[in-house]
Amino acid sequence: MNDAQALFREGVLALKEQRDVARARQLITQSLKLDPNNEMAWLWLSRTTDDPARKLQCVERALKINPANDQALALREKLAGGGMSSAAAAPPAPPKRSSIHDRLENASLVHHDTPPEPPAAPPAPAARAPQFMQPEPEVDAAQDPPPEFEALRDLVPEEAIESTQSVKTQNDRLTPEEERQIEKHLAAAEARLAAEDEEAAVEQYVYALQIQVDHPQVMQRAVRLLHQMKYTEDAQELLNRAIEAGTPSLAIHLTAIDVNRMLGNYSKADVLREKVVQMDAIDDAGILKIIDSLLNDVQGARAIELLEKALVKRPNSHDLLMKMADILEDQGRKVQAMGYYERAARAGKRGNRKQADRVLQTFIPVITDHERGSVVLALREAAGFTAAYLFMAWQDSGLNLLRMSPGHWLGVGLSLVGGYCVVTAFSSPQQKGLAALFGGQVPAEPEGGKHTQQVEVKPWEEDIAMPSGPLQDPTSLPILPGWARMIFALVGMALLGVAFYLVFNRAIPLLLNPVEPEIPSILDFIGEG
Repeated sequence: MNDAQALFREGVLALKEQRDVARARQLITQSLKLDPNNEMAWLWLSRTTDDPARKLQCVERALKINPANDQALALREKLAGGGMSSAAAAPPAPPKRSSIHDRLENASLVHHDTPPEPPAAPPAPAARAPQFMQPEPEVDAAQDPPPEFEALRDLVPEEAIESTQSVKTQNDRLTPEEERQIEKHLAAAEARLAAEDEEAAVEQYVYALQIQVDHPQVMQRAVRLLHQMKYTEDAQELLNRAIEAGTPSLAIHLTAIDVNRMLGNYSKADVLREKVVQMDAIDDAGILKIIDSLLNDVQGARAIELLEKALVKRPNSHDLLMKMADILEDQGRKVQAMGYYERAARAGKRGNRKQADRVLQTFIPVITDHERGSVVLALREAAGFTAAYLFMAWQDSGLNLLRMSPGHWLGVGLSLVGGYCVVTAFSSPQQKGLAALFGGQVPAEPEGGKHTQQVEVKPWEEDIAMPSGPLQDPTSLPILPGWARMIFALVGMALLGVAFYLVFNRAIPLLLNPVEPEIPSILDFIGEG
């Protein structure tokens, strides 16, 4: 509760319970100095005087703040018709509440829809101060008003009480006069700060915000100053007024989120987060900042929900797609994460695509032109044939590499060449330089976009089968024609056959012409005996 609300409450209690009209008038007047836009304070102030002109002045001030206030309209009608006496009851129709009045009611400052009529007081002695709603001495219309009214008239001029319906935002263009007025209030606020009068500086900021409710420079200074003065609720009120007026300012929304979280109003902060992530003014970095704040609060499900809404307007945002995939992977939802990584690989720039592809390969291989055109990778596959043939040669030489003959080593070498030809024919027909040498052409891009086995995973789909094979990137490398691949395959298999004979040059004759061993019989043992 700020000072203006506290003073207003004390004034209401003084009028209702203590029936001290003079003190109530003084307290409510001080409250209006701090917050001149409190329409209910103006209505309560009208009950502290019997002068119809002054009553009407207070009612008119309330109507300037909220022209739809039914209670104020009824009071003005009765005052204009002369039907309102000093003891008249408040009209029964409830007023249309402003946001400020709602905050007062939540703080138990008022307990009824309208200011209740206090009970009639017993007759008082002549020397006693007049009680609330009792007939006071005749007041001449020309008599000087109480000093509280004069002070209020000087502090809160008529032009400072603006209707909330006419306030401008950054979407509206200010007139030169309005710009000069804002600069004037800013200069006055700086002068008040130099004199260490912080409350007066805040008052000047509020005047400026009544011209443009979301003026960036004024709002920034006002919120910072109120926060330093420990009036965080008042800073929240300024931010909420700007948001309710339809401000397009991203900074105001983000500041309002932080202030609401600071005050423990997490539901309001969450509503603002959902609004902000769908704003056109916010960039991906701002959205990621909001998502990170949710993750810090251990609200992963809510973070995913807001990311889905943000991706509706930014379906090709690489950063948002990667963030969604990372969150899903952390939650163990790998199939869905793979779908978002794949979308990020398609949506990002070249450097970002590589990042997404690297992560995507942890789920399933992705064949790119780097793998297709690499001679080193083809030789690495052929080395598998060489390792197998070396093992056979080692076995043929009695498990002793030193006893391997030149024929064995020749067979191992031929296995490398033959294996390379087979690999080129079947799994690496697009090696750089080789395919073009034989007149190869770039193959047409497969249907379905980037990957031939593309998996589009919706966020709500849980049971999706993984692809059966690697994903295929579109290629820009030529491929060996069919006849060349056939020649490579035949040559490779022939070389592997020759290599097999060479590495098994000792074992093959034995396999073709086995020698039956002499097995002694029982008769041989008997004869020897």
